[in-house]
Amino acid sequence: MIMVCRKLRIMDIVNGEWDEEDQSLKTIFGKIDEIRAFGTVMDKFVSEDGKYSFIILDDGTETIRVKTWRDDVRRMEGIEKGDIVDVIGRLKYYNEEIYISPRIIKKISYNFWLLRHLEIIESLKNLPEHIEKEEIKEITEEVEELEILDTDITAKKILDVLKSGEMSRDEIIEKTSLDEIDVELSLRELIDEKKIEEKNGKFRVL
Repeated sequence: MIMVCRKLRIMDIVNGEWDEEDQSLKTIFGKIDEIRAFGTVMDKFVSEDGKYSFIILDDGTETIRVKTWRDDVRRMEGIEKGDIVDVIGRLKYYNEEIYISPRIIKKISYNFWLLRHLEIIESLKNLPEHIEKEEIKEITEEVEELEILDTDITAKKILDVLKSGEMSRDEIIEKTSLDEIDVELSLRELIDEKKIEEKNGKFRVL
């Protein structure tokens, strides 16, 4: 079974049920093993030897820790208390705590956070017991003048540039001027859909 990376509210993560057998989280959206989360950094810790670090992320619904060890601690560089960040990573469970082991952590603007929050709200419209219509209306009005980049548009731009030849992830980002995390997620989805393949760090159309 393929489990894709999904944007989630933190409350949907911490309220999920961990499945030890396949190392995934049972949520209202099904089983998830990798997520994308957004929020404000409420606190940051780095050990004295620099080999362990975590931040506490708050999106207004709940909080969760994003934890790194050894070489991955560098991912936390430049991230400070009060920053709004976009995180993509795998869910882990230890000592009765669900946390995020990040692959990418990126500072974002408040407007960008609002856009992502709206996308999550829109995805919950089919789950009326989990969200009030007034919240959807309020967030929609707050960002009505901002443009949301549809994932289909992202995928189309990537496919268009790859038609000229195989490219690395960084080359795709440079040529499309797309957000790094949007590119990462679209590449994974395109691979799952067997529209592209990756070989030796290069992507090409099938």
